[in-house]
Amino acid sequence: HSLSDSLDATAPLAAGDPREPYLPDDDDEPVATDIPQVSPTRVILADPDVAQASPLASRLQEHGYHVQWVQDPVEIQAIRASLPDDGPVVVVADAALQPLLQDLEMTSHPHILPVIYLAGQDSFELRYRVAESGAGGLFLRPVDVPALVERIEAAVGEFQSARRSRVMLVDDDRARVMHAQAVLASAGMEVRVVVEPADILAQLPAFRPDILLLETRVGPCSGPVLARMVRLQPEWQDLPVVFLTAGPGDVDQDALDTEDVLTGPLTDRSLITAVRSRCYRARQMARQISRDRLSGTLVA
Repeated sequence: HSLSDSLDATAPLAAGDPREPYLPDDDDEPVATDIPQVSPTRVILADPDVAQASPLASRLQEHGYHVQWVQDPVEIQAIRASLPDDGPVVVVADAALQPLLQDLEMTSHPHILPVIYLAGQDSFELRYRVAESGAGGLFLRPVDVPALVERIEAAVGEFQSARRSRVMLVDDDRARVMHAQAVLASAGMEVRVVVEPADILAQLPAFRPDILLLETRVGPCSGPVLARMVRLQPEWQDLPVVFLTAGPGDVDQDALDTEDVLTGPLTDRSLITAVRSRCYRARQMARQISRDRLSGTLVA
């Protein structure tokens, strides 16, 4: 206690008594800040039922989303024309609108995420139809809003992660590979093209991809053998490899039984969605491997 009293008596207060609130003087200059302003995620809510849509829109707005409610999905076409180029757009729609949304090809825009559907009744047929459409989720009414928000955040996180992703594409068909590069780049991914199989090992350490996209046949070389060759290097043994095939008959199933395969023909949208999800999983897996499960600290 004596030591504490001595210190209190001799140490000057740097900024006044901490018990008193700080009030700036008139002569104080404002402190400039460089904190970026982050725009809220845009959510398009497509639902013709006012009684259901209005409270849901309000709840989503309470979670910080910029919500646009439309009763007619055709209105989304006009919204799509004015979308910004720097952020994702989440669509939440009544499941009854799924055929119309699919006919509109509404999600062809690279920044519009797969639709999350809401349904009043559950059935196998509904779930199968929604899954077949490539939906991003299905929730039964009454909607569990926290669970819906969690799904939206996961989709946005996947989108943002993919925009930082690096994809190495190995294919000797220059026209096809340039088209795929343009499609993936439109979704914000960084793509490195390799047309000569002999260049793969030199390009890997220079680019350090998140995933490797390989045709099943690149010139005289077998895709599965190229993947095995890459994984002989200790630093690349965990690199995810995704094979691109023209169709079910264009693949040696015995060689690819344990591999990830994208079977064509693929639309631009399905290619973006498939690569985006695989990049996200690869980055999540790399994070889990490199960090301690309990503390989250980096593992030496």
